[in-house]
Amino acid sequence: MALRACILLAEPKATEFLAYNVPVYALVEGEQKRDQRVVVAGTSKYVVLSVTSKTVEQFRLELDKYKMGRGAVFFPIGVPLPIRLIVRILKFRVDLLKAEKAL
Repeated sequence: MALRACILLAEPKATEFLAYNVPVYALVEGEQKRDQRVVVAGTSKYVVLSVTSKTVEQFRLELDKYKMGRGAVFFPIGVPLPIRLIVRILKFRVDLLKAEKAL
């Protein structure tokens, strides 16, 4: 399962578009603000999931075997993705955004 499928599993209404030639997903319907997005990128060694620092920090213990940056997780190419963990991370992010929007 690819990251795209994980994102759509966590938030079926996510809107996909390109920004700077990389896939971006708006997690809040009708919104495309930078903090409401998830970015997927790749390098020669990693698939990168960019969420937010707060989200990465929430899952830091479970992600400690992966390289992390400010608000991003780097999954090595050639190693199976931790699908359940990724979906949990994305659902956490969606729930945060919905709670913020409700305020």
